[in-house]
Amino acid sequence: MNQVLRKFAKFRDVVIPFASWEMLLMRFLCSLLFFDALPDGVEFSTMPYPTGFGQWIDVTFLATPGVWDTLKWLTIPFLIAYTLGRFSLPALTYLTLLLVAYGTLRNSQGAIGHNTQLVALVLLAQWVMCLWESFRSARKTRWSWVDDLSRQRLMIHAARVMIAATYLTTAISKIDRSNGHWLWDTPNLSVQIIKTQSNDYYNSLEPVSPILLETLPNAMAEHPWLTRILFSPGLLLELFFFLTLLGRGWSLGLGIATIILHQLISRLMSLDFPNHEILIFIFFVNAPYWLYLGATKITQFGKWKRQDAEARPAT
Repeated sequence: MNQVLRKFAKFRDVVIPFASWEMLLMRFLCSLLFFDALPDGVEFSTMPYPTGFGQWIDVTFLATPGVWDTLKWLTIPFLIAYTLGRFSLPALTYLTLLLVAYGTLRNSQGAIGHNTQLVALVLLAQWVMCLWESFRSARKTRWSWVDDLSRQRLMIHAARVMIAATYLTTAISKIDRSNGHWLWDTPNLSVQIIKTQSNDYYNSLEPVSPILLETLPNAMAEHPWLTRILFSPGLLLELFFFLTLLGRGWSLGLGIATIILHQLISRLMSLDFPNHEILIFIFFVNAPYWLYLGATKITQFGKWKRQDAEARPAT
């Protein structure tokens, strides 16, 4: 445990040395996600309940005819620059401001949404790291608009840290808002599951699984301690998700477990967080690396088998 704490004490000591091709794929997939997170149009033209920096800046200009379409399509050259690791600072500045501005307008309608929250935070984290590293390198040598390997890794690391911090904040919020009783109160979720499944039925009139509508909620209410035991891994997963920063193995294991957790929540509570799952898949599961590693191992094993066969004396 002390070794883990000492490792976390130094920010750069937990930066995974991703290869350039890995980070290129990560940035490419992120670019697709960033573009998809922006809606095709802005449906709000007023800010009845300003929130965030909307309390000081009026962002309703986004709803002006033609403005949003222009601003969205302008993201394409910036996304290409970000993907290629060129001019990342102006690219991330534009992308972050645009997504935050839209989120501010949407959240100023009287209800708060979280669909694009983590996407915006990941953009913000990379922008801050890019800005910091750009100025730091400029003080030593000269300003460069090209992200070297070290800066790319730190930007990816900043995104990973932001995602981990978000999950830790979620877990702490659950404990704080429930006065430490969240796990103890989990049997009460049976009522919420019934409400959710009933709402889904009345919204779509499609048959609801009796297991989700009756069997599971009844079992949760009748066996509270079993319910607490079954739900505790989810809270622990959020609390200790930061361990993914220790290495590739931790990232893969906890990343897959968190995606499974989101899928279970989606089935039970109809709470979908697809952007969270995609970001975890990109930055933590990192499937292309494991496929590459597996192919490399298979190739090496094949070479070893051929060399072993050639080295055997003929009979």
